[in-house]
Amino acid sequence: MVRYELRKEGRVLEERKIDNIFNNKPFTLIPNIFIKEVDGEDCILNEKQLTIASMVYMTRTSKDTCMFNINSICDNLGITYNTRMKKLIIDTLQLLKDEEQMHFKDKIYLNDDYTLKDLNKLKANDMIYGQLINHMDGDFCMFCDLDIDKLVKYSASNEVDLYSLIKQYLYICSCINKDNKCEDYLCGYPKLDNIANVCKIKSKNTIVKYNSIFKELKIFSFDYAGYKVDKNGKESIRNGVMFYTPYGNEEILLERLRKDREKNGYYKVSNKYKELINLQISISKKITNINKLKEKTIIDLEKLKLLEQEKEKLIELIKEER
Repeated sequence: MVRYELRKEGRVLEERKIDNIFNNKPFTLIPNIFIKEVDGEDCILNEKQLTIASMVYMTRTSKDTCMFNINSICDNLGITYNTRMKKLIIDTLQLLKDEEQMHFKDKIYLNDDYTLKDLNKLKANDMIYGQLINHMDGDFCMFCDLDIDKLVKYSASNEVDLYSLIKQYLYICSCINKDNKCEDYLCGYPKLDNIANVCKIKSKNTIVKYNSIFKELKIFSFDYAGYKVDKNGKESIRNGVMFYTPYGNEEILLERLRKDREKNGYYKVSNKYKELINLQISISKKITNINKLKEKTIIDLEKLKLLEQEKEKLIELIKEER
């Protein structure tokens, strides 16, 4: 198991060394149970609570203590302080306390005499000291602080749901392999269905949209291993796995893609190739439907001839494009 510890000389991951995942940019660790199910235990935070908890953990100091106030959380999220937001933050803190993730104090001394007994009495500028109980003695997610800042600013400028966007970002981060002895090191491959399920995103178009934002903001680099025609009784294009890596690790990503292509017989193809294949599939279905007719008219036979000719041309174009 991995134990996270903060020391004066910097952040150290004992038992497993992690080098330059975010190219030496500031990073934060949170338990994976905040994001997704772990070992059969349900995720403990919803997307809004997850975003707030992430902001809290980003203030972690060398004393294993998070130092913040309600106003600072609102400011970092680019949200104007109001009573609804205050309640959301306090409810999140209460949940972290109930789930034995943090003890909250009102003095830096962190003595039990300074325990905050009633979080509801907190005012906007009251300093809060969150002493960590869970030291990540298990699954954890590592994310880049500057990525969160980029997403907050993008959301404010483009009217994108910040909580949903950050949830997808953190889920992908939680899937990145951090074992430098593994062939998947610095890569992850969460399926679209899993992203939709864990992040509770109904439309896959939204997931693709968020991925485009990650690429635009230079947060993740990602690509399919490739494609191959599924010959298991059907003519169709089958996608390889979509691999993700934190931006800046493109050489590692390309090498991982190369290995997957060699292992599974995928090949990189253009969008034009995919369009030609899909057109061929459509024509093949039309040919099959005409051939199924018990009695064919002269018109049917003429259509069949033209379709077969068109299919032959497509086959040649596909060979050229490939």
